[in-house]
Amino acid sequence: MAQIRPLSLRSEKYRAQSKIPATSDPIASIWVDSGVFHLDSPFDYLINQEIDALIKPGIRVVVPFNKREVEGIVIARKSGEVAQGLKWISKVVSPIACASSESLALIEKVRTHWAAHPFDVIRSAIPPRSAAVDKERWEFSPIASRKLKPNATYMQLPPSADHLCLIKDYCLNNPKSGSRLIIFPDSSSVSAFADLIPESIRIDSEISKEDRYRNFLRAFYGAHNTIIGTRSAVFLPLRDLDEVIVVEEESQLHYEKRAPGWNSRDVALLRSQQESVDLTFIGFSPSVEVAHLIDHGAIRYRSRKSAVRTKAIPKVEGELLPSAAVSEIRAALSRGPVLFLSPRKGYAQGISCAKCRNLALCSCGGKLIKRGVNAAVECLLCEKAYEPFRCSWCQGVTPYLLSRGVKRHAFELGQTFPGVRTIEVGDELPQVDISHEKVLVVSTAGRIPRSKNGYEAVVLLEGDEFFSWADVRGSERARSFIFQAAGFLSEKGLFILVMDSSHPVVGALASWKPSLLTGRELREREMVDLPPFSRAIAMEIDKDEVLSVQRGLESAVRDGRLPKRTKIFGPVRAQEGKSRILLFVPTEDGDSLVTMLHEFQRKRSATGKVMASIRIDPYSLT
Repeated sequence: MAQIRPLSLRSEKYRAQSKIPATSDPIASIWVDSGVFHLDSPFDYLINQEIDALIKPGIRVVVPFNKREVEGIVIARKSGEVAQGLKWISKVVSPIACASSESLALIEKVRTHWAAHPFDVIRSAIPPRSAAVDKERWEFSPIASRKLKPNATYMQLPPSADHLCLIKDYCLNNPKSGSRLIIFPDSSSVSAFADLIPESIRIDSEISKEDRYRNFLRAFYGAHNTIIGTRSAVFLPLRDLDEVIVVEEESQLHYEKRAPGWNSRDVALLRSQQESVDLTFIGFSPSVEVAHLIDHGAIRYRSRKSAVRTKAIPKVEGELLPSAAVSEIRAALSRGPVLFLSPRKGYAQGISCAKCRNLALCSCGGKLIKRGVNAAVECLLCEKAYEPFRCSWCQGVTPYLLSRGVKRHAFELGQTFPGVRTIEVGDELPQVDISHEKVLVVSTAGRIPRSKNGYEAVVLLEGDEFFSWADVRGSERARSFIFQAAGFLSEKGLFILVMDSSHPVVGALASWKPSLLTGRELREREMVDLPPFSRAIAMEIDKDEVLSVQRGLESAVRDGRLPKRTKIFGPVRAQEGKSRILLFVPTEDGDSLVTMLHEFQRKRSATGKVMASIRIDPYSLT
């Protein structure tokens, strides 16, 4: 572990005052936080003799830039003649390196892959500095030389098991000579796993700024550690890294919300190739991107032979629960808790008139909704209340609830099973612990609370609705959620799907083979050239400019400045005042398209135009 001792140097000693260049490699190549997109290349600065010993890759410095002082990060030192007019490094912010040559190279790969300014990536990759932590002195721990032949593996988790304990067992049963980095989709999983391995180093947004920076340096300067964190931790500089593990890589939480929108899975793949380290994906059901790599042999697939007790029970007359499902649920409740999965949030996400069945809309054009059993019907946009309700078409006074959400489902289930405690869980509600008691738990995707001994039954309400999400990842998200939910079953639990038994998810779940679904999804995507058979770019730009930009892109395709197989769709209306264009190009031509769009952004920045919002390989295309 890194040793900490009081730092004897003062910050004043890091300021360069004389103009005598270093005798060896007197030029530093520096990424500058200019705040200007088109100035994204490294800039050269002279190194003063007074700070010569401190300047190395990963050191934060202050440099003059456009008549002001800005921060930068040293990426390399080099020799050469000192050109006239070359500016000097003003001072060293800290003698503590915050990056290695390898991590800087990874940042360069990521910013190229996603057409970004380096500091757009650095803000995620390197945590903010803490002056208090920098007053401690850090020394690198010795590490052994390594010769690795990296392996890429997808390890499918079995149903009816505590997946965090299984990941812990995997780590203990597969020791590494170096460090292991584990990336979880959310901080709650990081916290729970940290309790299982107390000696691990935690890096996520739920700990304090000082602790995050201190843990970052502990991991960087130390050796043979287990580091756990959320998506940004994938960039963590580790000199003895042996393995990167990404848990539930298909989760949307692995996608960075801020530009440029990189994701943990693809960054981990880039890092594995660059640093020759093992890469392991652990989850219940892979993304289509990973499934594609499995099919082509780039990732080895490992799973245990498993099966899930399933029963598909279709609706007869539109009821929430068919009578056959009610009897199965009562039997399960006699043994323990039962989990219900709802496809939507809220209470009722749509209202129609019970008399004429016309969709109820507000005078502003917004959709009418109902937020609770005793709440008034109101507009989703302007929040105007309609109490009492009256249909604008036929003057009917009875609203009919469409698209029922988790709140409405919890209300109806409480009436169906009177006397049984009902617990509602959703994105806007806190997580709860479920003891082994007879309760009904109603949850949306991603918020499932764990029960100590598992649920005696998991019920998929309105099963077909899960596969009707209007999104290119709709089927993937539904598949992932259903397989993940099966992990919450007790050993003898029953998975009830309120849908027709002919749906392919029923057989895939029963045999615990997501490949029965991923194979179908991949064939459908290949037929229409969707990712992973192409690279996708979503561009949002001012609606007054969108047509001229579209014509420019089409002209670039005709002239050969863009790959000939580039497909352009749109424009369609996006957020207020913006329109969206979608571009698709075969994977092998993806780099050419990304390079051209990077130049497009740089030219807009250089001419003072408003930058387009560009997402490369986004999670969603809508």
